[in-house]
Amino acid sequence: MPALWSDFLCLRADLSVPLAHAYPRSPAPAKTPPRFLHPMKTPPTPPCSPGRSARFQRIATTLFAGTLLAVSAAYAQTSTIYGLTADRQVNSAGTLSDGTPMQAGYSGTTAQNAVVVFQLPTLPAGKEFDAASLRLYFAAPSGTPSFNGDLYALGVSASSAVQSGDYYSGALDAGAVRLQDNLVTPSATSGARVSNAADLTDFLNAAYDKGARAGQYVFFRVSPDVAGLNNYTRYNLYSREYSGGSFYWPSLTYGTADIPPSWVSVPLGGGGYVTGLISDPTGADVYCRTDVGGAFKWNAAGGNWDSITDVIVPTSTPAASALTGTTAIALDPSNSNNLYVATGGTGSLRGIYASTDKGATWTIINNTISMDGNGGFRSYGERLAVDPNNPSIVWFGSSFAGLYKGTKSGGTWTWMQVASTSVPFGDANGGVTFVACDKNGSSTIVYAGVFDSAGTTGGIYKSTDGVTWSKVPGATFARPARGQVAANGTLYATGFGSIARLVRGGSLEDITPAAGVDYRGLGIAQSDTTGNIIYVAEASAGTGRVWRTATAAAATPTWAVQSSTSLNNNGAITRQEPDGTPTLTGYWFGKTSSLLVNPTNPNELWAGDFFGVARTQNAQLIGGTTTGNEAIWYMLQKGQEETVVETVKNAPTGPLLLTGVADVGGFRYNDLTVRPYGTGGNGFGGGNTTSLDFSEANHSVWALGWYGTSAGGSGAYSKDAGASWLYFGGIDRRTISSGTGAWETWDLTTYLAAQKAKGVSTVTLMLATTRTTNYSSTPLLFDSREAADPSLRPKLVFNGTTTVTATSDTYVYGSAATTNYGNAATLGVSHTYSGVTTYDRQVFLKFDLTAAGAISSASLQLHRVTAAAGFDYTVTVYACASTSWVEGDGGTDNLPASEVNWNNRPKPYASSSGRPIDDPRYLTGAGVSLNGGRVAVSSTNPDRMVWMGFGTSTVPHYSNDDGVTWMPCTGLPANINRLAGKSNPSYLIQQVTADRVNGQFYMSQLSSGGGSHTIYRSTDQGATWAAAGTISAGTYNTYRTQIVAAPAANEVWFCDDGVNGTTAGGLWKSTNGAVSWTKMTGISAVRQVAFGKAASGSGYTVFFNGCLSGVQGVYRSDDYGSTWTRLVDVPSVVSIESLAGDRQNYGRVFIGTGGRGVFHGKN
Repeated sequence: MPALWSDFLCLRADLSVPLAHAYPRSPAPAKTPPRFLHPMKTPPTPPCSPGRSARFQRIATTLFAGTLLAVSAAYAQTSTIYGLTADRQVNSAGTLSDGTPMQAGYSGTTAQNAVVVFQLPTLPAGKEFDAASLRLYFAAPSGTPSFNGDLYALGVSASSAVQSGDYYSGALDAGAVRLQDNLVTPSATSGARVSNAADLTDFLNAAYDKGARAGQYVFFRVSPDVAGLNNYTRYNLYSREYSGGSFYWPSLTYGTADIPPSWVSVPLGGGGYVTGLISDPTGADVYCRTDVGGAFKWNAAGGNWDSITDVIVPTSTPAASALTGTTAIALDPSNSNNLYVATGGTGSLRGIYASTDKGATWTIINNTISMDGNGGFRSYGERLAVDPNNPSIVWFGSSFAGLYKGTKSGGTWTWMQVASTSVPFGDANGGVTFVACDKNGSSTIVYAGVFDSAGTTGGIYKSTDGVTWSKVPGATFARPARGQVAANGTLYATGFGSIARLVRGGSLEDITPAAGVDYRGLGIAQSDTTGNIIYVAEASAGTGRVWRTATAAAATPTWAVQSSTSLNNNGAITRQEPDGTPTLTGYWFGKTSSLLVNPTNPNELWAGDFFGVARTQNAQLIGGTTTGNEAIWYMLQKGQEETVVETVKNAPTGPLLLTGVADVGGFRYNDLTVRPYGTGGNGFGGGNTTSLDFSEANHSVWALGWYGTSAGGSGAYSKDAGASWLYFGGIDRRTISSGTGAWETWDLTTYLAAQKAKGVSTVTLMLATTRTTNYSSTPLLFDSREAADPSLRPKLVFNGTTTVTATSDTYVYGSAATTNYGNAATLGVSHTYSGVTTYDRQVFLKFDLTAAGAISSASLQLHRVTAAAGFDYTVTVYACASTSWVEGDGGTDNLPASEVNWNNRPKPYASSSGRPIDDPRYLTGAGVSLNGGRVAVSSTNPDRMVWMGFGTSTVPHYSNDDGVTWMPCTGLPANINRLAGKSNPSYLIQQVTADRVNGQFYMSQLSSGGGSHTIYRSTDQGATWAAAGTISAGTYNTYRTQIVAAPAANEVWFCDDGVNGTTAGGLWKSTNGAVSWTKMTGISAVRQVAFGKAASGSGYTVFFNGCLSGVQGVYRSDDYGSTWTRLVDVPSVVSIESLAGDRQNYGRVFIGTGGRGVFHGKN
């Protein structure tokens, strides 16, 4: 290298390691591989993937962590490096020319390429290339070329030598990466040509391999895009040898950015149960534990939580996901670097783990004690405690087997179980609910709470020597939940029905402020040396009650209480982060589990509940009831991603992601870097979204399955890509504002056309509204068919010309449940409070379709009555099965007989209880309940869907009217449905899928006999079915299997996890509509298979979660399963419950986890 270049870090590439298929490009015919492939073998060239090398597959695996999403920081530096004198002109005759200018074009029949070479620099640690640009200087062209010059990246090599095989001409080189089409054109004049294509930066990062190939060489080529010419025209490119100086030399300018993490969390915030909070003695380090998301450390500077347990064990540890259920957490009060967690379940993967660096790394110190991190007593605690006088002693109260004492000697921990005669085991799962230590000078007092629902052995036990124990006398306290010691040595404890106080050396006293309450969260102000300031929270969902006393040591403490409305200036400040970011999950104080008082600030109170962590910094105002005199709370949910994600998906166009989540519904993302507020993504909250699908014919049409958290369930349909949803049974919805009278219109085309095609002559429509503005009970009024002006009466308009007026209409009123309003001149609709029907009004309309003829369009038109402005109503039209109801003539005399009222009103399909707003429970006309489960949407007709609801006796149904009505599928075996319910494993079973091209549907009959699965197919949009083929799986798996259609006609894939084994099950593929199946070699235990955008833009990429050659991981194939690349490991304790390839961006895959939300990664 010339001495001058010692001041530069110069570049060049590995022609033995092509990087071609890492980057998007158009398909091209196969050709003889260039010499870059040597000495690696090249596998058979699959469709759309020519020139792929075995070596590159390894590069892809290595690079996955370094080529993720655009989360790069601003430039750390901007540098320019220059091409090497190793550059050459490569000729089709097999010769190399060394001179300047180099030429790209033709000399007679000899084609010419210009190849430039750079040496990869050494970037700062943790950095990658960012915003790179390649600059080449062209002299005037020779002649007038009839072709363009295209810029290609060739590869990376340890040698800087250009070789004759680097030549190419034609529209596309399958063995290289085209960075820029038409870099130079026939009209070009002399001057610089610059390419800053994103693929250039990607190429450099792939070549650099996070520094592994620093100092090696990358190659770029300009070649004609037309092959086989015979002329003397060409583009002239100055080489490094040009004497004019660096202005004319090939140059590469780049910035640097932080290498992004391997997997990036999709932000939502909260959504899962925070079951415990602790702090170090200074308040600087705050930790929380959760039931399914592990443990987190608060990052005060960033205003977010950081996981400290995602990598508590090595990646790919079997059953590692059990460690997301954290039973207890404790700090060493004498050394805040020392942290302990008890985590796991009753299985083999469980234990007490110790960290000496605040959770950065972990060591297991006990793995013999059964845990219950996600059990019914998960919010009790803390069960772990470190002796404040001897940090080598750790106490643990187990859920099943009593109290344990751990002692560290050197590097070895020894554990002793305290005899049940000394400290009883208590109820199973409850057990020893907390352990608390009183420093007591240098003589530690240890307390243990024992839960006994029978009331015989439950209470608080005490030891002054760690060996002998006695039950504390005094007040009855059989069901303790939490206990803490105040600065003055007084123990306070919460439990079901009472709050207890134990002065050091005294007896247990009851200081309960209100009877019959499940007291749970407990926070003590340690900065108050008198032990007087304590806080207690109730565990009842949604009450919002937090109690505070500043006289806890008094004989009868004085308590102030915060209700669900006496906070945040009477609700004027909504649930949000301190920076104003809206909170999208939950409500205030949902089953509050734990409280924490800042040890240095008695007015700073933290609360953990079912949806996250909240904090107030003026807790002294708890109990105030007026604006300016109430505690102001903010949510702290950033980074605390703790949802169970049952389904993830995106379409080739539209939102970047839709999610289906347990407990908090589902969300829609237009931006993967921020919470989905402002995108309509939080409009379908609550409950469990169990399935998502869209129509390939119209990417705006989506459907989902949904199941209520406590009861009920349905599905829903969207025509705006998930921005808004209608529960199945709803036809159309619109938001209406009160004011001057006007006509309001709903589109009923699809539903009424389907009814007419079935021969239906009469239909019943129902109108209901969501909550009105400010909870007003004022109804929205429409003119009825009794209106004095006949032109204002309710009507259907068909095909723009035919008008049909209602044959019957009325409304019903919850406050007058036996009253008929059939003679009313107006129809009223209203809804005030969720779950309360007192002020509800619903409208019913009956129409005769006989005069309609064939329907191409249909609308319902109602004339709104003039009313005071200021009220908004979202009114939905629902379909009802019954048409036999009697309009009546008003009153309560029930004459004519069976005249309709609130009590006997027709029920819409959308709700068997008649309350579709509050209680969606789909019920077919035949009386079959459908809810949750799996929904598939036709790829050719967005109105057609197939629904397999929950319940093994539930027959799959199909709809031809956007999910308003559902009919049973025929031709399927009676026992085909294996979806027992909403919980694991049912949400991992996918038994129905829609062909992504031809409108067919497929359904799996699991374990149909002989260890096989039979696949059924429908060729008439889901109405009738017949067996198509059989998969010989060798397992009787009705537990976790999935059938998923690929984005190609008749291509269907099936996976079987072998019932949790690592060698059984596998992955199968059919290319003929499920008739015959091929099993993928070496693949087993596959839980999910999914498809993403292909590198070339056509075809598809395959992802699966399972084992290849016995190695667990997420794998990707760009050649339809011929070869596979293992992606960088997900965090070790993350369980993958759902998987989706990105249909919009090549290489990206989404994983929905069993407690840590959604992650995505991109190769």
